[in-house]
Amino acid sequence: MWPEKLTFEDESDINTARGKAKKFFQAYRCNLNNDLSQHADIMIERYQKKKNASRIRTFTKSIIVEYVTDDFARCIFNTYLIYAPTMKDDTDALDILKSFLCRALSFHIGEKLNGNGDHEGTLNKIKGLDHITKDLVLKSRFYANVINNI
Repeated sequence: MWPEKLTFEDESDINTARGKAKKFFQAYRCNLNNDLSQHADIMIERYQKKKNASRIRTFTKSIIVEYVTDDFARCIFNTYLIYAPTMKDDTDALDILKSFLCRALSFHIGEKLNGNGDHEGTLNKIKGLDHITKDLVLKSRFYANVINNI
């Protein structure tokens, strides 16, 4: 079903593939941030019910870490993991993804608790988390290193 190795006719084919991959990942990042924003709402709501409080001012790291399980990371990154099934069981990769998710969720929770509605600022903070995932190797069925070079 899948080719042994993805081949490119020339440099323009590689650039086209990179451009398409970049657009895909930009859309994926947008969807990921929307999902995380919704999870932040869920976490705040659950915590308010648990503490019987109408307003929560702070969230501890341990609450977020407890929420971000291996299954949660697999669910959030399911779209990619479908194409890289070996990563589902790669504990090192999952730990890196969970670390990223914890930090990103903390930014979304902070935005919501502060009531500033600065979604653009939150997205820029999340973009700054590249240092967490920069060494993560994205394995591909195509054996092409296009994704890792974006």
